[in-house]
Amino acid sequence: MTRKGLEHTLHDYVQLAVKDYLQQMGDQTPDNLYQLVISETETALLKTVLQYADYNQRKAAQFLGISRGTLRKKLKEYGIHSSDE
Repeated sequence: MTRKGLEHTLHDYVQLAVKDYLQQMGDQTPDNLYQLVISETETALLKTVLQYADYNQRKAAQFLGISRGTLRKKLKEYGIHSSDE
């Protein structure tokens, strides 16, 4: 989804980051790249939204469009504490 007035979309930033990562790998073959990208982006998303919501899990879950229970499960899965930065 694009937002009017934004120079770059989230898609653009992810694409640039993946391209940069692959270039840095050089001749090495990436292993499990899909899982790495999903894990890294989901962790960053959860931490950023939680911080934006002043660590209020109800608000963060609402911003993310998921239930509070799902948010708590994901925080536990990634070892994110409600006051992590």
